[in-house]
Amino acid sequence: QLEQIEVMPNPPAKYDAAGNSGIINIKTKKNKQKGFNGNISAGFSQGFYPKTNESLSLNYRNGKVNLFSNYSFGWNQNFQELDIYRRYKNDDGSTNAIFEQSSLMKRKFIGNNLKLGMDYYLTKKTTVGIVLGGFYNPETTDGTNTMFLKNPSSQVDSLVYATSDIDELWKNMSANFYVRHVFDSTGRELSADLDYITYKASSTQRFVNTTLTPEWVKKNEENLLGDLPVNIDIYSAKADYIHPLGKDAKLEMGWKSSFVSTDNKANYFNGHEGNKQIDYEKTNFFQYKENINAAYISLNKQFNKKWGVQAGLRYENTSYRGHQYGNPVKGDSSFKRTYNSLFPTIYISYNADKNNVFSTNFGRRIDRPSYQNLNPFMFFIDKYTYGSGNPYLQPEFS
Repeated sequence: QLEQIEVMPNPPAKYDAAGNSGIINIKTKKNKQKGFNGNISAGFSQGFYPKTNESLSLNYRNGKVNLFSNYSFGWNQNFQELDIYRRYKNDDGSTNAIFEQSSLMKRKFIGNNLKLGMDYYLTKKTTVGIVLGGFYNPETTDGTNTMFLKNPSSQVDSLVYATSDIDELWKNMSANFYVRHVFDSTGRELSADLDYITYKASSTQRFVNTTLTPEWVKKNEENLLGDLPVNIDIYSAKADYIHPLGKDAKLEMGWKSSFVSTDNKANYFNGHEGNKQIDYEKTNFFQYKENINAAYISLNKQFNKKWGVQAGLRYENTSYRGHQYGNPVKGDSSFKRTYNSLFPTIYISYNADKNNVFSTNFGRRIDRPSYQNLNPFMFFIDKYTYGSGNPYLQPEFS
């Protein structure tokens, strides 16, 4: 499926300023062969566990229409080992208690991916198209944890043996509509894209924590049940225009707007499935909305076939807000922020001869916190180990 992969450590103003390591531009193949053709492939690999990947690609082109499709299937198993050592100190620095943990998590993953698309050539200069895609990926995780709670002399006071069962399902659907028009042979071009992407996920969790004496005699048992649905909707629209300025110069400009809405719920219960009570200390509902509007202009100029200069400026306006809804135990909270940023880029190259090129570049970029890192929910590995996001994280500029 791959035609070309461009690695851009410092991408020009045309591209989003997000990401502190640049971007990878993946270009897929456009089959120019007329008629019907296809490709089928299968792969198998063996690590600690086996995994497979299979795919089927079909393409039909005739006259003004090009139809293409791809389905891929993958199955794999993997595991993660996690060892934790914690030493709790008194104010004077002496040891108060010691905690040791050994965990093993085994995962099974199935991936189903489908893409359907059509290119329609209205004229020799104008092309429109639509691409639909999606995936359906179930995943299961089984974990065991053995935790040793020790006194300052490193003698075991008690143990906790924990098991976890997590069933997850990730679903995605995406749609892209595009139009591309070439005005003349000089390279003057206008293109526009509309995109919609939605992610839906469900996660059912069950944690069983059994407290034991140092002799492995059961003292008591705790059950925690979790239901964590996630909905993410992404809308975006953009337009790009290329205008040649003679043989050795080119002007580019464009605009892009995107809107993201996420709903995250964490419903936790204590007890068994037939007799469970809501755990309000852990139950939560978090909603996050983000809007980014951007515009850019870029100029590329060659001088005397030796020197090349490209300079650009991108403006981005970012606005987001989050709301953590309360419950009978916890109050609600909210936050919002709006900021504007300029991202200049400049590239200078010198062709010394046919074998040597010298170049230098400068750019400013932004790395925004991920939605998951802003989510204040508690995500549990076991009774004593969890993580949570921070809604007040700031973006990073480089």
